[in-house]
This record gives sequence, C-alpha cells and structure tokens, in this order.
Amino acid sequence: MTQSSRVLSPGFHSRVFDLVRRIPRGKVSTYGRIAGLLGHPGVARHVGNALAACGNEELPVPWHRVVNAAGKVSTAGSEQQALLLAEGVRFGASGAIPLAEFLWTPTSHPPKAKAVSKSKSKSKSGPSAKAKRAK
Repeated sequence: MTQSSRVLSPGFHSRVFDLVRRIPRGKVSTYGRIAGLLGHPGVARHVGNALAACGNEELPVPWHRVVNAAGKVSTAGSEQQALLLAEGVRFGASGAIPLAEFLWTPTSHPPKAKAVSKSKSKSKSGPSAKAKRAK
C-alpha cells in the first residue's frame, strides 16, 4: 500500500461516526471493515482513533459495536463487553464474538470518499507541480 493511499479524506471521523450509528443493536462490525466500507482499506487504526474521540459528538456513537478482526473487544474492554452482552451479543469461550452470527452487513454502502492527494494538502504558496514541470 502506498503512502498516498493512506491519506484520509476530510471529514473521515464524521463518516466513521455516521456509519457506526447504522450498526443495529445486537450486531457488530470490525475496525477494518468500517475502513473498507468508507473506501479506505488498510486504515483500521484510524477508525479506532476516530472512535476514541467520539465522546464529544451531539448524537451518541455506539463505539462498543466495533471490535477487532478476531471478534474481540479492546484490551480495556470490560465496559464494551458489558454493553454488547446487554444487546444480546454472545462471546465464545475464547472471549471472541462469533462473527459469522453477529457481524453486521449493511444493505447499502455509504458513498466512498476519494483520498486527498498529497499535492492538494500542501500549501498553495509554493510553486505548483505544473510550474515545476515547465522549468
């Protein structure tokens, strides 16, 4: 994966929150799956960072419905596990959620944003790439 494909589009956190709000009670998704649905496969960690910052949102974000690829909750997951159990999500003997049973599959995908290229995110005060090529 190239570095430019890991550049996130503006509003990424808001798009994560909107998608996670669509996960119904009793279902879960994974960090990587959320990233992929948003058009940014390979940035699961950024989904986790976004969810860690969701506490100041006006509308609640059910952060607890997003687990790792193995179906396990975060390392400090006792609150997360309790919230999921209250919604009817089961955990196996290994502590993992059987994803075959509880993984949410959206009926429609959210629009995918294009990654912002590095040239667009640079200051506009410097010479453009076109001007550099003309020299």
